[in-house]
Amino acid sequence: MAAGSCSLMSDDLQPCPQGVGIQFVYNYNVERADMFPDHVGGVTLYVFDEEGRLVRTQTESNSTTAQPLRDVNYRMPVTGLEQGRYRLMALANQRDYRELQQRGGMRYSWTELREGEPRTSLSVHLSDKADLSEPAEITQMLDTLWYGTPEGEPLIEVKDGEMSDVVVSMIRDTKRLHLTLRQLVRRDNCAIEDYEITITDRNGILRSDNSLDPACQEITYRPWAEWNTWMDSDGEIYYDRSDAPTGADMTAHADIDFNRLMKRSGDEHPAYLVIRECSTGLEVARLNLASILAEGRGAFETERYSEQEYLDRAYDYYLNFILVNSQWEYVDVVVPRLHVTPWAVRKQRVLLE
Repeated sequence: MAAGSCSLMSDDLQPCPQGVGIQFVYNYNVERADMFPDHVGGVTLYVFDEEGRLVRTQTESNSTTAQPLRDVNYRMPVTGLEQGRYRLMALANQRDYRELQQRGGMRYSWTELREGEPRTSLSVHLSDKADLSEPAEITQMLDTLWYGTPEGEPLIEVKDGEMSDVVVSMIRDTKRLHLTLRQLVRRDNCAIEDYEITITDRNGILRSDNSLDPACQEITYRPWAEWNTWMDSDGEIYYDRSDAPTGADMTAHADIDFNRLMKRSGDEHPAYLVIRECSTGLEVARLNLASILAEGRGAFETERYSEQEYLDRAYDYYLNFILVNSQWEYVDVVVPRLHVTPWAVRKQRVLLE
């Protein structure tokens, strides 16, 4: 933390600002690169006193006429704070928070704290209702949510006549699963319309420390995009069956967005990925989602990520299922990597069930 003092300035000059300048970074990802300027469009900073009571709330967002958050040198000035120690927390989205609330539908909403209220009263809800007291269903693309706290010490200090620089590191809570299905035997017959794909979890409420609130009821996430492709013997891809040659391999695709994924045991209601056959209702697959996706940390072996750290750093996941009629035979956990051949590990059903 760097600081500048006004102690040597002349008495007839304006007093030096006192407070902190906040730099927001989002490098807690598998790329280990700061993506904040490119990804975040609106951020809200909460300033709490040492006991956790709200002192100040400040917001900044991009608009059609100004995009301050895209500037890599952007700092949010928080001035006028009294000397003392403070706790900081930030929430961010891809767009201005007020704009998101006006559009309605499924969205992230958080508690409106008043000055003096405790930090523990703050929570973030993913819902189209006032709360998640009843099971909810989400079938749409989600706006991205980030959560942030200062790097290093949890408390920052404001000194007399000084502006201190503070880095607030963001973690991305919103995730996306890219899933494909292919038949090993009936290779030309695997339509996405023949399957129901869901993710179930109790992760619709995030508390002020970014942990999941166990009071949340179950949420069912469904794909917001589904489509089919066909591939001929030369590897050419077709997006319309009428364009594809007879006998071309068929692949079903689905994209699903979901909220923060935590590694939990069976007693703690873990997230499950379930694939059902529509015509029979049979379960083609049921997998502990966190466990299977955490296999992707093998692509970053030198980083020695724990399962939860990898799940928090990653945000785009890829699972490719190979089916034999009404049952999955194996699944490829794929991790695309920039300028490098994608990493993949294959898991057989008989080893996971």
